Amino acid sequence: MPRLLPRLASLGEMLLLAGAIAWMPQHTWGQRLFTIGALLFATGRLLGPQGDYAQSTNPENAIPLRRLHRQRLIGTVMLLLAAASICCAGTFVQGRYLPPATWLIPFIPFVVIELYTAFRLPRLMDKNPTTDPGTDS
Repeated sequence: MPRLLPRLASLGEMLLLAGAIAWMPQHTWGQRLFTIGALLFATGRLLGPQGDYAQSTNPENAIPLRRLHRQRLIGTVMLLLAAASICCAGTFVQGRYLPPATWLIPFIPFVVIELYTAFRLPRLMDKNPTTDPGTDS
């Protein structure tokens, strides 16, 4: 099961990309691909192993790593909101019309958060503990 969830998240990412590309020429199956991909990605992200980057050898990195983990969770919630709004795009919801591109409003912050954490997490994980300049090592 621990190996299945990261693969599930990767499959969800591929379906997200395929659904977003298929949405451009107004294919209705693109919405379904995007929604299924978002659900798979969120399942893999929320239930998957969190401890890979939560266990840092440097205690100074513990707070930034927790902050980045929380940002990734917020991004995952934004992705689920985008999946819900792509299904309702171009219709009336509670008396209000939702334009077809409404799903981009929560999706763009998700992408920004993912890009930020994708570059920031490896940099924090590779950072060595600071050594005291007065010691020989």
